Amino acid sequence: MTADTMTTDTDTVLRAADSMLHTVHAWERWGNWINVPAGDDSREIPYDAARLQVKLYSYPTAQVRVLRFHPKVRTHVHINKTDTVLYEWTSRRVQFVDDDAAICGPGTFSLHPKGVFHHGTVLTPGFTVEFAMEATAAPDPVPTFLPREDVPLQEATTTGGVGYRVRTATLGRYVAREVHLPAGASVAEHHDDVDLLLVVLAGDLRFSVDGSRHLGTAHDLGVEDTARVPRGQNGTLTALTDVVLLQALVPDQG
Repeated sequence: MTADTMTTDTDTVLRAADSMLHTVHAWERWGNWINVPAGDDSREIPYDAARLQVKLYSYPTAQVRVLRFHPKVRTHVHINKTDTVLYEWTSRRVQFVDDDAAICGPGTFSLHPKGVFHHGTVLTPGFTVEFAMEATAAPDPVPTFLPREDVPLQEATTTGGVGYRVRTATLGRYVAREVHLPAGASVAEHHDDVDLLLVVLAGDLRFSVDGSRHLGTAHDLGVEDTARVPRGQNGTLTALTDVVLLQALVPDQG
């Protein structure tokens, strides 16, 4: 293995405990919705401001965001410089993308394409996960909404014959998966043409990548910890307890 193919631990594992929790305050005045990051002293935060909190995990190929939506939060109308795959974990929101809107409850996958106006209103507070991937906007970017009932759980089997379940959502050129691994199940991941990013939603997971600088080192991950299997390398996911995790396959953005 050459030095240029070797990755560091920070290329493959980023933990919730090491990620700062960023807070944005949000409120409405005279028909305008205002979002102000914590620490911005240019505005006085009113007593009725709602809060949006986010943890950011930046990898070489994408950024993972775990968002905590508090009651009454509404995001302002904005565009992203990335394609963004969203997954409602426990929150329930109305999402508006250009002229399309959908009520997105737990288990909903959606895609906000680059350069498209969008915003959202919280109906039930909770958690959302986003994968933000650098991309050139398509000539006619189309938002996609896939509620839980449209992406059923499918049975799968590890190479060791242990059964597990997975929901697979295809969102344009992206694929996202909700994976349920029983305790003791071990899944090998290898993709020649995409990176794999994951977030642990529930349970405890042991993770390793063959191409890491510390060859053979395994990392024990908990809720909201994240990891990456770089394209062309071998990763192993072993459930220490019953685990639910979210994955995104990130294609080459060139």
